[in-house]
Amino acid sequence: MKTYPYKLQVLVWFTDRCELTITGLDEWSFFNRLYPNGLTEDIVQFILEHGSCSFCGSKIKGNLDRCDCGQPDTEDAHLKISYPTSLDKTHMTPLLSREKMRRVNHVRQERIKASGGKFTKKQEKELLDLQENQCYYCGDSFDTKNDKLVAHADHYVSIRSGGTNDIQNIVMACVSCNSKKGWLDGDSFERLIRKSRPVDVSRRLGVMRRKLNAHLRKLKALDQ
Repeated sequence: MKTYPYKLQVLVWFTDRCELTITGLDEWSFFNRLYPNGLTEDIVQFILEHGSCSFCGSKIKGNLDRCDCGQPDTEDAHLKISYPTSLDKTHMTPLLSREKMRRVNHVRQERIKASGGKFTKKQEKELLDLQENQCYYCGDSFDTKNDKLVAHADHYVSIRSGGTNDIQNIVMACVSCNSKKGWLDGDSFERLIRKSRPVDVSRRLGVMRRKLNAHLRKLKALDQ
């Protein structure tokens, strides 16, 4: 994705307009973690379509160069841009939420790469078959979308806790459980939800997990 060598520094809300300050990459910003490599094209397009110079009202230049009016005249601010407050919830807030998720996913993928290990789609399918297309944690059957199962490959020992990206550390989970689990390890998450499961579901999961664990032990033995 194309990026621009600037980032948001601060966002201020007024009655009829919002004002955001654009700064260089080297300057400290509340939004540093969102834009380590610069503003993404989505944010820039919003600025170009709806923003104007807070000082003279001119349209913002396509490459985000400073306005011809010479403002702001401080070193730590590149541009101050105004846009209608009515667009904040409908446009800017969703954009910022999307940028946050992009950053979270980017950090997660970098951690996964650094953890070592990998698995294939075929191995995922083997896990789904062994789990009988049910979530490892809650036992619910996976939903389908466009004739495909909606299942997440979950790291049982989280990457943050030192888990690897090997198939031996993967279980298939539903979207709800994977989201609730977050950075928890599987053992910790299991303790949280165990009491909320019906007894018959827990028994069914116990049978499934014994088959799954036997399969994973065989894979581990083959790797050694």
